[in-house]
Amino acid sequence: MITSKLAEFLGGDSSEYNTKEPLISFGLDSLSTMELLEWIKNDIGVEIQPTDITDDTSVDTLYNY
Repeated sequence: MITSKLAEFLGGDSSEYNTKEPLISFGLDSLSTMELLEWIKNDIGVEIQPTDITDDTSVDTLYNY
C-alpha cells in the first residue's frame, strides 16, 4: 500500500522499492515527503512526523506505527 503510493509520487513500479530500505533512500524531496505524510494521515489514519520519513525509517517500520 505504501510502496504503491511511493511509486505514484516518485514514478516507477512499486516492486522496485525495498521495504526494508530507509524511505529517504528512495529520493523523496520535501514536497513528496509532505504529500506522503498527508496521505498516511488521511488514508491510513496514522499521524507521523516528518523526521519519521527523513530518519532511517523504512516502509516496514511504518507498518508498526
